[in-house]
Amino acid sequence: MSNGTTLVGMDGSASSKRALDWAARRVAQRGGHLRLLCVVDFAFGTDVYGSQFDPLENASWALDEASKYVAQNYPAVDVSTDWVDGRPALELVKASSEAELVVIGTDKSPEIGGPRVGTIPLKVAARARCPVAVIPDLGNARRRGVTVGVDRSPRSHEALAVAVHEACWLGTTLRVVHAWHVPPPFASDVTPDLQPDPRYQDSLESVLDDALAELNTPIPDRVTVVTELARENAALALVDRSLRAELLVVGCRGRGRVASYVLGSVSHDVLLNITSPVLVVPGAKAAVTTSKDFEGEEW
Repeated sequence: MSNGTTLVGMDGSASSKRALDWAARRVAQRGGHLRLLCVVDFAFGTDVYGSQFDPLENASWALDEASKYVAQNYPAVDVSTDWVDGRPALELVKASSEAELVVIGTDKSPEIGGPRVGTIPLKVAARARCPVAVIPDLGNARRRGVTVGVDRSPRSHEALAVAVHEACWLGTTLRVVHAWHVPPPFASDVTPDLQPDPRYQDSLESVLDDALAELNTPIPDRVTVVTELARENAALALVDRSLRAELLVVGCRGRGRVASYVLGSVSHDVLLNITSPVLVVPGAKAAVTTSKDFEGEEW
């Protein structure tokens, strides 16, 4: 059981409702508290609609509808609602310091080609103090398994530990993927038959073995682990292998003042081409905890 808080960003949109359903089902199964937060940008609303804009009415409607949905479909879930004036991404990042998980929806789906994730999931995933789940339009396809991408970095090993935990909860297969590719200058038409040194291939295999060996807890027998070394772009490899997955887990950059401005190319590209629920796991906790720490940043 979990006593932590799952925070859902609600705005009344179809994508936020999908995030709500995913989060409420998770809390119903695992325990904990569900907090629904609606962020309303007063300044923007007033600029667009003038005096007729009523932020409280809009926020209350979205939260009331969400509360009713949880009560009807997940009556055992402990749920609270709240709203705040501000920029959605910034306020969700602030609120993440008191959450175990942040859940956000996106209108992207596996059937829609091209990136449509929007900027809010990217910004929140890059700066949140806790893991962030981004939920696309999943359709009715049957899903199975947890996929995780690993390399030699500590953040990917943290992602692997989270993926093992998720696979245990779901009672499903865990696919551990390490992807690599050769940049164009090293794989041109001038040397089409050039192949990597076998010793280099062996060193790549050890990435998977080492990551699994460094886990602090053993993997239960009920979780089947499948490892794969893929010679292709890492983001594309993960997106492709999670097309029918229940969850894709990726690591994020470290939490320093500079590093945390961006996600990192793999997690960023995965979110832009999202095909399954994606759980972005941050590195070490950052020192950014107050509003003053965010001054001067573009949200």
